Amino acid sequence: GSRRGVGASINTLPVRIDTTGRTVTEGVRAAHETLTGLIRHEHAPLSLAQRCSGVPAGVPLFTSLLNYRHDTLDRDGEAAAWLGVEALSSRERTNYPFVVMVDDSGDRFRLTAQVQAAIDPGQVCALLVQALTELTAGDRALAELDVLPVAER
Repeated sequence: GSRRGVGASINTLPVRIDTTGRTVTEGVRAAHETLTGLIRHEHAPLSLAQRCSGVPAGVPLFTSLLNYRHDTLDRDGEAAAWLGVEALSSRERTNYPFVVMVDDSGDRFRLTAQVQAAIDPGQVCALLVQALTELTAGDRALAELDVLPVAER
């Protein structure tokens, strides 16, 4: 099985965060605590994650994925490692119908959306930018955030 697979793989765990009555700061702290608490379970098999999730059997555990990648690579060292290698093409693909990837290069972010054909990936990224703008606009109740652009409210 997976030991013979080529390419990177990531372990995924479900996350639910109660936002009821919380401010932005409280919500971010709750998300951080939840994600930090999951680190010790990051190598758990999917079957165990499904049993512990509370999601009924037969219902997909994941329908979306948010993948945050912090890029700390040495670009000069990375380029040297690829000397003499020509990349013909490269495409990332997943089995999830809705994926957002955030690449953090230290001085900027790059958003990439992979979605089913019926969904506009540009709109997904625009909505994410709107939500992030609201999150960074000051500490207020999460329920008060305007995550839809004015034209869509």
